[in-house]
Amino acid sequence: MKKFTRIVANLLTLFRICLVFVMLPFLFYIEKKQIKIESTSTFIKFFKDSRIWFSIIFLLASITDYLDGYIAKKFKKQSIFGKFFDPIADKLLVIISFLYIHLLCNKAVLFEDYQIEENIEYYVLGVLVLSIMRDFLIMGVRLIAFEQKKIIKSSFLGKLKTIFAFISIIFILLSNIIRQSFVETCSVNTIHMLIKSCLIINAVCIFISGLYYIIKHFKIIEKNFYNKQK
Repeated sequence: MKKFTRIVANLLTLFRICLVFVMLPFLFYIEKKQIKIESTSTFIKFFKDSRIWFSIIFLLASITDYLDGYIAKKFKKQSIFGKFFDPIADKLLVIISFLYIHLLCNKAVLFEDYQIEENIEYYVLGVLVLSIMRDFLIMGVRLIAFEQKKIIKSSFLGKLKTIFAFISIIFILLSNIIRQSFVETCSVNTIHMLIKSCLIINAVCIFISGLYYIIKHFKIIEKNFYNKQK
């Protein structure tokens, strides 16, 4: 039974990585201006929007992340494959999503009926760059640990950072729909403020979780730095 659950968890991780590749074409399918769809059907308008499809795929990938995490926690067993590739799948998903949001901001198509603040594009870019830098540093620590025949699990702060990144990404992607749905109570300035707040908190989470990770495993780095042997 445990072997079967590990296989299922690993398949979910692989499926999430495959979904990242499905999301790749969306990076090259961003119009300078949103095409106005002449239709009275809200349903058709909804599903003609590539941002919606990207959001649906992202949500599906997020669900697989929750499911394989739930399986690992319930049966208290995670394969070596899962320990390595589960965080990699999450990192790929977060990076491609923030890159997509950055391109939407850059081409001024995150929203249909009004111009987004120009500096939000730089907020997104800052989070994207910070996330990539953190991931490369942690990858280096993991490789050093692997050389010493140790496998480093994801920390609670790292998981918390990923969860908040997922929530922020889906909020930003659907912020246009949220604003249109609550047009009377949710102003443009409010949406801009919420997006900036999400991005700032993401940046703080990325920095703190990365710093904690390095401090926690500093002995592994130090041991390799001075070429100490067991």
